[in-house]
Amino acid sequence: MEDEVMGTLNEYQQYTAEDLENAVKAVKNGLLICEASRSDNIPYSTLNDHVNENVTSFGSGRNSIFSEIEEMNLMNAVLMLQDWGDLQSINDLYVS
Repeated sequence: MEDEVMGTLNEYQQYTAEDLENAVKAVKNGLLICEASRSDNIPYSTLNDHVNENVTSFGSGRNSIFSEIEEMNLMNAVLMLQDWGDLQSINDLYVS
């Protein structure tokens, strides 16, 4: 099952954006958060945050520090260093 907003389901996240949306609606219609959490297999804290509108982004994980362009530039720089032989392992990226 694939979802445009959240990507593919993984071993940690066993619900879709539609499941989450339906659970939020059910809570707003009177179902307890703990009941909706159990019935839809959504973590209580996740559902609670969405019900109380305490989320700034959708999906798992933190927001990225870099923009997509910055991430692409960083990846290209690392690949170039690797091609030149200046990068032998991940440890070469750390500043000593």
